[in-house]
Amino acid sequence: MVLYAPRAPVLPATRALIAVMVATFVLSIVMGGGLEGSQDPDVLYRLGAQDAPSIWRGEWWRLLTAVFLHAGPVHLAANGFSLYLLGRVIEPTLGVPRYLVLFFVSGLVSGLATLVFVQDTLGVGASGAVFGLAGLLLADELTRRRMYRRIALEGGPRWRPRVSIIPVLLLNLALGLVIPIINMYAHVGGLVAGFLLGTAWIERNMRRPARSRLAYLALGLLIVVLGAAGFRPMYTGEAAEHAASRAIIAANHGLLDEALAFANEAVELAPRDPRFLKIRAQIHARRGDMAAALADARAACDAGLAEACRALNP
Repeated sequence: MVLYAPRAPVLPATRALIAVMVATFVLSIVMGGGLEGSQDPDVLYRLGAQDAPSIWRGEWWRLLTAVFLHAGPVHLAANGFSLYLLGRVIEPTLGVPRYLVLFFVSGLVSGLATLVFVQDTLGVGASGAVFGLAGLLLADELTRRRMYRRIALEGGPRWRPRVSIIPVLLLNLALGLVIPIINMYAHVGGLVAGFLLGTAWIERNMRRPARSRLAYLALGLLIVVLGAAGFRPMYTGEAAEHAASRAIIAANHGLLDEALAFANEAVELAPRDPRFLKIRAQIHARRGDMAAALADARAACDAGLAEACRALNP
């Protein structure tokens, strides 16, 4: 695959993706998210930010909607500019359909990687999908280097790409290690997905179907493994435990509205577990809603939780 862009590429897909990012950012401001600094987490959540307990509850679409949300103007500008620079090279070569497949598959894998390793905070941003585009460039560069070595050994002309994507990737990955707020798991997940998908397409163009199928298989296996690990708490009851622990932490910090939301998630995920009803009863009591607290305490007692019964009958 030879990556070449004309001098004035049209870039309909790249421009559309950036337009959606800008539109969602403007919408977040209209909804009260704020322009300066970082966005309000509550607004980002309502717009579809990645949140592990919500995904475990069935809101799987957050894995993709989070790609179009950003924490602030600097975050948006960095990802939008990076997407444009990479898109102006890749989109004219791949065409719109393949380009969008690359973007969304990379975004999905980065979201799954985040779901596995980052479960306590909201996730937003297109950086994982952008790293997927860089992953395709990496696959193309490594293929070119392999071809160069073969030509050099045969005594043919020596040629190498003028600009390497490798130093840029290493720099960005290094920044992710020293800046805690950067989601390295999303970056690496998107990069690997883009590399594997790019390898599959490049090897197919080079008439090496076996290597192409192997790359597709590796990508599919990656998605299955991350999906199984990311959604495992949904089937083992750990999702409710996780939401309940977040409720307790929020309550201890005086964030009672946030604590109640997490307690509600725990009860929805495991409605038959009286422990979560007891936690919600305590949060209701701290918020001054004694009727709701009493109702949850009675439900927990009826479900067999002795602590709740003792609280009702001191």
